[in-house]
Amino acid sequence: MNYLKSKRTLFALFLVTIVVFAIKATITFYSERLNNKAVATRDNTIRIAYLKRAMEMNSDNPLFQINLAFAYAETDSNISLLNFLSNNTLNSVEIDSAIIYAESACKRDSTNAVFCANAGILHFMKGNTPKAINYLCTAVRATNEKTILVALGLIAERNEDRVLATDSYTRAITIAPDLRCSQFFADLWHRDSLLAIEVENNALKKLRQQCEDNENTAARARLAKMLLDNGEFQQADSLLKIVITQLPNMNRPYLYLGNIAEVQGDTVSALQYYQTAQKLDEGDLLAIYHQNKLKGKNYKEYTDYVREQKTSNLQFRTSYVYGARLLKFICIKGFEQYIEPRIE
Repeated sequence: MNYLKSKRTLFALFLVTIVVFAIKATITFYSERLNNKAVATRDNTIRIAYLKRAMEMNSDNPLFQINLAFAYAETDSNISLLNFLSNNTLNSVEIDSAIIYAESACKRDSTNAVFCANAGILHFMKGNTPKAINYLCTAVRATNEKTILVALGLIAERNEDRVLATDSYTRAITIAPDLRCSQFFADLWHRDSLLAIEVENNALKKLRQQCEDNENTAARARLAKMLLDNGEFQQADSLLKIVITQLPNMNRPYLYLGNIAEVQGDTVSALQYYQTAQKLDEGDLLAIYHQNKLKGKNYKEYTDYVREQKTSNLQFRTSYVYGARLLKFICIKGFEQYIEPRIE
């Protein structure tokens, strides 16, 4: 009798576990569905309503909270690239709400670079620079991402912390030498040419060191880009030829070889290199731009479309971890384009 009773008890516990699991799975499914509907809509009022319903159903997913921060930031037109660069302090219900939700996301995942970076940027725009730097330093400890490093450098520069600004910019240029061709770097040159030169020299030194110490093929490609931009075409060409034999599926070396061929007047080879670069990365805006420019075609409409569709790797990884779509990567509209290589 006791044996039968214990079997019934175990069976009942098993059924309860199954029911609880099914309820949790259903809640997760519908809350993520609401989140994804919020991301898809262009109406910010509807977006906020969807996200609040998703949070009511499942308050454990910090992605809903950071998406709410993005939604409120979009509602305030003053949260803009111009005001960020101008260091204008904002005061509105929208930025206060965005900060609350961004901080809430950080509390649930204190090492997520996307959450911390956006909390930092919002605090900076609210006028709380120490808190902004603290959040952004946490973000760059979690990942070496150029967008976050540049944002930290800009805030440090405005806080007159030249050491932190130099370190942030150097790290950013070291991992993404294309930044030197961006509007951001042109502005830095205009604002403080000595700082820009110091950052370039530091990055060049670090890349040479990486190449010598580790025979790092990816570092060779980045070093070649810096040499190319400095007009040292022969040395850049030699490095890139080595890189494409060791990493034949890396697209940027082909793009840079195309740049060299184009400068030297070999448009046939340049076009072949650009086509290979785009084949390896269909979303490479520069490969699209250079091809169409050589062919004399209008590239602007297509590059704008690709830019709109492109998702950063960190944005994808965050979405993957939390099982739902992330609205964007950074709360300031136009910031990612600001640090892209300029397209004429």
